[in-house]
Amino acid sequence: MVDYIRDGVVAARTPWPGANRIARLVARRGEPYRSDFTERRLDAVLTAHGFQPGEHLGVAGLLRRYDPSNTSGLAADDWLAVASAVRE
Repeated sequence: MVDYIRDGVVAARTPWPGANRIARLVARRGEPYRSDFTERRLDAVLTAHGFQPGEHLGVAGLLRRYDPSNTSGLAADDWLAVASAVRE
């Protein structure tokens, strides 16, 4: 399992105000985000390192799977995601 930032966050080009706000915040603290990924690009990195890519889920997908009734009340901003992979 790996978590990653979705494409567009580093350049502050997302529809999610929270993503843009957090990107500015971490940059002000001296640790700016330096990489973000599309699913395809992350799969290429994983494959290049000997992994077989699996499923990708953004926050909305995780909430649908693990909190379908939205009892947590968490925002479904999809700028963060997780991916599974296995070593070949």
